[in-house]
Amino acid sequence: MSRTLPSGIIARLKGVCNLGPVQKSAKDNPADSSKSSLASRPGAALLTRAIILVGGLVLLSVFARAMDYFPGDPYVSRWIQTWQSPWLDSVMKWISLLGEPAPAAVTFIVFAGLILLTTGLKNAGFLATSALATFVLNLGLKFAVERPRPSFTMVRVVTEEGGHSFPSAHTMYLTVLLGLFIFFMSLYLKPGWVKRTVQIASIAFLLATGVSRIYLGAHWMSDVIGGYLFGLAILWLTIWLYRTKIFRQKHRHI
Repeated sequence: MSRTLPSGIIARLKGVCNLGPVQKSAKDNPADSSKSSLASRPGAALLTRAIILVGGLVLLSVFARAMDYFPGDPYVSRWIQTWQSPWLDSVMKWISLLGEPAPAAVTFIVFAGLILLTTGLKNAGFLATSALATFVLNLGLKFAVERPRPSFTMVRVVTEEGGHSFPSAHTMYLTVLLGLFIFFMSLYLKPGWVKRTVQIASIAFLLATGVSRIYLGAHWMSDVIGGYLFGLAILWLTIWLYRTKIFRQKHRHI
């Protein structure tokens, strides 16, 4: 005859023997241990990304100094310039005008004023610091690389400009300015069609600026891409500093 133990005794035995699902430790799974180790060191991952980014930009600059233009640059310029017409010449000149020194300064003042009035002095200060860093870095890169601009013998030069070609100051500056404008809008404006329209228009204008520089014969495609990449690097650094400094300060005061 089989006997069954009372339920109270069974419950006590389970408690003593600690019956139940086995908990896995980090030692049982080395992969999980390595993941948790990396997750606990965000600074190392950030440093690795920064080193890769800076190394790639330095390598791009070295190649730009060694070569007046990259393979494919003349082909892209000639293809874009097959669209040429008098009215398109005027449109491209107007698009490119915003990146010239005087209009760029006016645009910066307008954007900085909007950010100052809507989000505060610290955000406007971040914008000003980033714009100044972009100007200084672009100037230093142009003198270090010393790449000549496209010549009349290779492409159609609509507007002849002096100075060096790499990287494009127009695309580099506008990437930082419009990028920060979009960033602050995403933080402080409620979602809606106005916000979305302004963001899409800003990105479209930034891309159109790059095309206009190639169309006018002022830059090679690689100059424009270099401007975008260096601008994105400054933008990434500025946003990272903003998130780590401003956000943490706000969190401490809550």
